[in-house]
Amino acid sequence: MALYFLHAEAAVGIACLCVAAFGLFGAFGVFFAIPSAFLAQSQRAAGLAVITTIGNLAGFVMPWVSGAIQTGTADVYLGMVIYGFVALAGSALPILFLRDGAQTSGRKS
Repeated sequence: MALYFLHAEAAVGIACLCVAAFGLFGAFGVFFAIPSAFLAQSQRAAGLAVITTIGNLAGFVMPWVSGAIQTGTADVYLGMVIYGFVALAGSALPILFLRDGAQTSGRKS
């Protein structure tokens, strides 16, 4: 989202992209460990398959949405803002939903 406001400064924009990539790629290990924490052993493969399917679907849908926004508004940076809000929502949802689930789950391996 910082790129939307700082698109005239190339060095600052690249630094923002580096920080964003560090945060996104650094979360992969933790993200794929979450299903193992609350799913039974027989359900883990299906849980990981659902996560991977949703991720692949997002990889298809989000560029299309970004292109549609750029075509409709003639503004490239608005699509990047949408990406930022989706990433923020994606990081907030596990915090909201797993807080209660981790305390009440009686998982048996």
